[in-house]
Amino acid sequence: MYSYQRDGQVVHIAFFDLPPGLPVCHIEDARELPKSARDFEISKLEFDHIWSALTSSELKQFERKQGSSSEIETLNYYVFTTAYLPDGEKKMFVVPKDRAPKSVGELVREIRAYNRD
Repeated sequence: MYSYQRDGQVVHIAFFDLPPGLPVCHIEDARELPKSARDFEISKLEFDHIWSALTSSELKQFERKQGSSSEIETLNYYVFTTAYLPDGEKKMFVVPKDRAPKSVGELVREIRAYNRD
C-alpha cells in the first residue's frame, strides 16, 4: 500500500494478489465525498512489478521498525506498507522525499497514476 496526502486528505492505494483471478487495486480517497473505496483488476505483470519494487533492497534502508511511536506524515515522506495476508509479516517504509532514490519517485508516479493523481 502507498499512502499520501492531497488537498489535506489522505489517500491509500493498495494492491492485493488474492486467488482466484487477477490482482486488484484498491483505492480509498478521502477527497471523494462521500468517502468511498473502489476496486479494479490489474494485470499480474503490473502487480509483480510493483511488488518487486516494494521489496527491493533500495527500500530496506527506510524500513520503520515495528513499535515505533513517532507519527508519520505523508507530506514530506513516501509511505509504503507491505504484508503477506492474512497473518504474514508486515513492514512499513518511510522514505524522506528529499533522499528518495530515483526508482522510488518513479514507483510513486506509477502508483498515483492508478488514482489519476
